[in-house]
Amino acid sequence: MKITAIHAHVLRTSLATPFAFSQGWVTERAAVIVEVVTDSGLVGWGEALCVGMQPPDIAAAAIRSVFAPLLIGCDPREPEVLWHRMYNRTRDYGRKGAVSSGISGIDIALWDIAGKVAATLASTGTPAFFVHPAEASHGDLGMITGVDILIAISN
Repeated sequence: MKITAIHAHVLRTSLATPFAFSQGWVTERAAVIVEVVTDSGLVGWGEALCVGMQPPDIAAAAIRSVFAPLLIGCDPREPEVLWHRMYNRTRDYGRKGAVSSGISGIDIALWDIAGKVAATLASTGTPAFFVHPAEASHGDLGMITGVDILIAISN
């Protein structure tokens, strides 16, 4: 399974009653809905939260221009690997705020896909469980390398 597209959908609405806080007046609420599309047809959804006066366009730009090109072609069933890849790519400029929110939105969408994969397997009567390599290397599955999350199927 591979990621084929990542879309950032900007949502915003004006507040009927704006309010103020220490940084200024908040006149709207906004969010970025993240859509991760796979070659298998599964789609994962996440949200990059925008707080206070943060424009959603900043997180959307990071998702579109930094993270989408980085992740297209990757296996979405490795959310921890991909989280570290995104974080490390933006470490010098994105450890908080909108860029961090963009990472979170994609991460949520990747875990949505992982849950859908597990649900699909369960609906066929096939037990599925997620195994972290640190746990699997000490268990009955033997040494697992190359993936951070493994979908193990047992009959």
